[in-house]
Amino acid sequence: MMMSCCKRLLKTEHVNTLPIIQNLQKPYSLFKKVVSKAPTKTSAISDDVADAFWQYINILFMYDVRHYNNFMGMIVRHKEDFHEIYRIIGELETALTVLSFRQSLPAFCLPAFNNENALKVDEIFHPLIHKPVKNSAKIVCDSLLTGSNASGKSTFIKTLAVNGILAQTIYTCTAKHFVTQFAHVITSMAMRDNLLGGESYFIVEIKSLKRILDAVQKFPCICYIDEILRGTNTVERIAASAAVLGWLAERDCLCIAASHDIELRKLSFLRERNNRQSRRF
Repeated sequence: MMMSCCKRLLKTEHVNTLPIIQNLQKPYSLFKKVVSKAPTKTSAISDDVADAFWQYINILFMYDVRHYNNFMGMIVRHKEDFHEIYRIIGELETALTVLSFRQSLPAFCLPAFNNENALKVDEIFHPLIHKPVKNSAKIVCDSLLTGSNASGKSTFIKTLAVNGILAQTIYTCTAKHFVTQFAHVITSMAMRDNLLGGESYFIVEIKSLKRILDAVQKFPCICYIDEILRGTNTVERIAASAAVLGWLAERDCLCIAASHDIELRKLSFLRERNNRQSRRF
């Protein structure tokens, strides 16, 4: 199948002149003779006399086995050229997939990257939502999203996280403008308890947050936390959430968290004021 694809690409007008297609010529020519001798009759049971006769000849001379051994020998002797064919075909398939994805979107943009620990988005939307509500934001520091139920907090966080991954993988974002930095996108959302593993919802949340705390100490990260520590009571949740978010605020990362606890906003304000006073003295 792969060799047939190479053959069709090399014979297709307006495509065979591309440099990436021309790079297929040399490795394909090495396997061309072996591929041309590949058996074309593969039916084991047929009413046609010619096909039945071919099957007897194939069994007698083991043509399929001999051809398979010849082809495998060619791969061993020219494995670098065979890998080059795989690489080129893979790049073409990836490019076609990205192009198809872009064409399926109502709008998209090419992301821009800088060294700022911030996010700047304009008319961003989630690619899986039909008729989405587009949002714009400029997030230059750790942020806390609050609001009522079904107000879009989780959807907005997931939209930012998905586009952060798309930007650094396929260089495509579902937005009008998207500016970010090269950073590891790490999330803590949609947690579930692990009954088979003997872990409660709270333990699963703690392990997820621990994974984030470990990651931000190794490389630049953009953290997304949805409904932080909602698996525990109000007093302990607010205290622990404030401690976690405060620790992340002192690290080289950008943290965006969603919570119904508006008390966290007040605690964050007091922490920033105390930090400014301590720096002043």
